[in-house]
Amino acid sequence: MSVAPAGAETAAAERLDRRIRLAAVLVVLGLMFEALSFVSLHPVAFFAFLAPGALLVVVGIAIYLWSIASVRT
Repeated sequence: MSVAPAGAETAAAERLDRRIRLAAVLVVLGLMFEALSFVSLHPVAFFAFLAPGALLVVVGIAIYLWSIASVRT
């Protein structure tokens, strides 16, 4: 157990909330790109699925995992 001022704990919690919110936004944007790519059956739709969609989802997951792993207790 660390001895830190109450303000430091609040700031750390707010920073964690912002990072998790950013990760959630990135994952949702990636899923929206992927859902829109299913509308078209054109071969370019696969690249729309892969390039921005999967990349945004992977980055969102990475930010989420990094943010919960780097929390100092």
